Amino acid sequence: MLKVSNEGLIMNTTYSKVVTFIYILVIPALFNQSIPDDNHHKYNTRDCIEDDFNDCCEQPFDVWFDSDDDGLGDPNTSALTCSDYFGWVENNSDPDDNCYSNFIDCLDVCDGTAYYDACDYCDDDISNDDQSCTGCLNEEAINYDPDALFDSGNCIYPSDNIWHVSVSGSDEIGIGTIDNPFESILHTIEAAFSSDTILVHPGIYYENINYSGKNLVICSMNYFTNDTSFIPITVINGGQNSSVVTFENGEDSTAILAGFTITNGLGGIISSTYYGGGVTIINDSNPLLENLVVTNNTAFKGGGIMIQDSSPNINNSKIVNNSSMGDVFSHGGGIFSKNSNLLITDVEIIGNLAGFNGGGFYNRYGEPTLRNVKIIGNATVNAGGGVSCGFSEANLTDCLIANNSANNFGGGIIFWMEGNLIMDHVIFVQNYAPENGFMYSNSSSPQFINVTISDNISDNNIDFGIEESPNLIFVNSIFWDDAPYFLLQELNFEYCDILGYNLFGNNISEDPMFVDPSNLNYSLAFYSPCIDSGTSDFENELISIHLDSNDYNGFQPDIGAIESNYTVNNIGDINDDYLIDILDLISLVDIIIYNLELSEIEFWLADLNEDGLIDVLDIFILIELILYN
Repeated sequence: MLKVSNEGLIMNTTYSKVVTFIYILVIPALFNQSIPDDNHHKYNTRDCIEDDFNDCCEQPFDVWFDSDDDGLGDPNTSALTCSDYFGWVENNSDPDDNCYSNFIDCLDVCDGTAYYDACDYCDDDISNDDQSCTGCLNEEAINYDPDALFDSGNCIYPSDNIWHVSVSGSDEIGIGTIDNPFESILHTIEAAFSSDTILVHPGIYYENINYSGKNLVICSMNYFTNDTSFIPITVINGGQNSSVVTFENGEDSTAILAGFTITNGLGGIISSTYYGGGVTIINDSNPLLENLVVTNNTAFKGGGIMIQDSSPNINNSKIVNNSSMGDVFSHGGGIFSKNSNLLITDVEIIGNLAGFNGGGFYNRYGEPTLRNVKIIGNATVNAGGGVSCGFSEANLTDCLIANNSANNFGGGIIFWMEGNLIMDHVIFVQNYAPENGFMYSNSSSPQFINVTISDNISDNNIDFGIEESPNLIFVNSIFWDDAPYFLLQELNFEYCDILGYNLFGNNISEDPMFVDPSNLNYSLAFYSPCIDSGTSDFENELISIHLDSNDYNGFQPDIGAIESNYTVNNIGDINDDYLIDILDLISLVDIIIYNLELSEIEFWLADLNEDGLIDVLDIFILIELILYN
């Protein structure tokens, strides 16, 4: 229980209640009074001037109605008066009669946070400031932007260490300048030095390139302009000859591949080394791949991208419609990773096919991290339609794994053999397999934190197959599949919503009320029982969770992967009747005067300014909420 301090409250009980009641009851009445008729005042038989309030004097004066109690009058509501009246002031300088602070942002919102950026665009998003009007202002640069207002600092000059490649260029007579470019990327790599940039102009380049140990930036115009329209028109086509792009000589993070469509590659095995279809990254190579579309490539392993013994970063890319085909070792239709610590961020892995395991993503050994990754519509001949992961320390955050399928088991994901998998705000929905439509776990210790699992399908009615995984734990998660999917004694549930099982105190079994599952929208409707039903602090021998209040809305976080904008309890609704009114003010005054002991949620509702105290400052805020809500 929490105790309230009444330090600083100098009014006695009777006086405080009287003042409070007058403030609440009188002010609204005054605010709602009729505005006097401008033609009402006149001379009467007493030889005085009658004002707009039925008073009479020799020299009435002008006043204006102060509707928001900020001391400034509304210029559109004037009256003539013989004396001071509450709510009326002798000035007409209120810029907005419905905004106490008189601070109106550029979207006409009282106390709003929107502003005009340097491009004269109004919003409250700092991330897009200057983007719409920033570019290269130097006319001598090859990426000069005549419409730009501000210089971006990324002008490209012929004298820079930039080699130019164009389908209209020549490897025989070209010299790699903007006016006399080379024709092929591979020839340009041979001419370039580490730290140089190779700018590939729009066109289709039929070749297979190797960075050859050079830390080069090989990019399209997208790299300098952020214009995504350059990606589909700047294509490297491998011609079914070999891997389209290869890093195999220890290139570091300054080696960059950016802004291309990578297609028609055919990976194979050369001297016992596996090569991916689209991109191969092996032998302690750690490049950056960004703004790529890797599509329609094929390999024995890693149809889209093959990674081994390396730590690349893959950002803001699409891995689409690739395949790994061969035998029982054909894994990773989209991405294959072995013994690598890769980071994948803002990537879509869609429609890939594996000949055995891991339709979308396959990992064995290493520490892969996936953030904001969508793994959708992938398939596999055996297991792990979306993801197959083993012997790994893996982290998935803010990911969507949906509509994947496996011919045998683990439609969404399989996780196996001596590893840890942490899933935080991940959605597993509409995956299918004859056995274990959602997941199969064997000898591993997955942790599910704010995870949503729903609408997965399995023919054997066991959506979650578990073997020798005693440390599995769910916290703040929704498990809403129709099948009797697991042996309950093998799992640990804390603050979860589980279909068909109301296990114990802090779990529920109620329809989570998703907004639109048919369109993969698994956010919570405003009447969902999962809102504010999770926990921000939980710790046991398996897991430790401590969330900051800025990480969620309301008194506690929601159950499930998507935190809603709704809350069951509104700050200020102290009597919990879904209204914020005079009854809440009476309750708040009683709490302060009588030092009432409060539960944690009662304290949260009454501490309106969130300063850890309940005092007269909270009364003022509540009065303003009631008057101007």
